[in-house]
Amino acid sequence: MDKQLTKAEKLAELHRKREEVIVKLNGLYKNFRGVIHEDSSSEMKYTQIRVLEGFIESLNAEIAALESPQSSSK
Repeated sequence: MDKQLTKAEKLAELHRKREEVIVKLNGLYKNFRGVIHEDSSSEMKYTQIRVLEGFIESLNAEIAALESPQSSSK
């Protein structure tokens, strides 16, 4: 069954997810030296980095929406 989360629980979960993704992204940045021309491995790493950056942006937007005074309790 779907458990309905409170606003505080949802915020805590989003913050936890964001921290996990940031740790993963920092690990990818550590060894990333840019996209090497016609190197599929570096292109895949770059794509993965961009996807995680986008995911962090969407998490930040959702957190901001929940923390704004206009958001309603669901």
